[in-house]
Amino acid sequence: MKGTEMKNGRMSRVAVAGCMLLAAAVAAGGEEASGEPQAGEVRTITLPGGATMEMVWCPAGTFLMGSGYDEHPVTLTKGFWMGKYEVTKAQWKSVMGSTPPDLREENHPVVWVSWDDCQQFCRKAGLSLPTEAQWEYACRAGSRGPYAGTGNLDDMGWYLDNSRVQTHPVGTKHPNAWGIYDMHGNVSEWCEDWYGRYPGGAVTDPQGSPSGEASSVEWLFGGSSEGERVLRGGAWGSLSTQCTSDFRVGDSPSHAFNYLGFRAVRNLSEE
Repeated sequence: MKGTEMKNGRMSRVAVAGCMLLAAAVAAGGEEASGEPQAGEVRTITLPGGATMEMVWCPAGTFLMGSGYDEHPVTLTKGFWMGKYEVTKAQWKSVMGSTPPDLREENHPVVWVSWDDCQQFCRKAGLSLPTEAQWEYACRAGSRGPYAGTGNLDDMGWYLDNSRVQTHPVGTKHPNAWGIYDMHGNVSEWCEDWYGRYPGGAVTDPQGSPSGEASSVEWLFGGSSEGERVLRGGAWGSLSTQCTSDFRVGDSPSHAFNYLGFRAVRNLSEE
């Protein structure tokens, strides 16, 4: 990239900041300048069965993914539509015909769904799970701290200290800068990627590890012989440190539990 400073194979923070400002300027120009929606613009789609889902536009751009030793620049060359909320029980029932066993109301996030289950939902609805890079980019929405939006986890999400050990209706906490809710806490969200180590240096449109490995947390429970898929965001029973924008863990794609849910994306190729 002409004019981009490289240090040890990585773009400098100055270069990354410049790319982020360029992406923001393009997004701010709206449809007249770029032919794309503005960052945070909402579109409502109708799902099979008649339920609706609000999607938020996340423009192409560059950001710093991860934190500390594994922080690295990531460029997403295409914008995408991200679910404004976690997929609810009502939306799941509309697409799949029934809901997993759970006594919560239909405006709560669906739980007891495995990665494999989520793939079935997405295929029927013409959607996808977000890649891990898409998830963190949408979660941060331009922020750099551990929590997006106000920067205060109690404002942004339901976790161990405030959840009363249960899920809550979606959208009842503050949104981030792009108007996306519940990226911190409530339910842990499946991503498309296999869980594995980040690549070194700057990457463009990453698709994750080519195969799955057990995360450090899952090693405590024996790991998974089939490899693991990424989970992001933390859940109602998570510590505050497990709800940050960069926290990642893996789990077996066939595992379903009462803290596992997801949100969907619609990529431009799916329109």
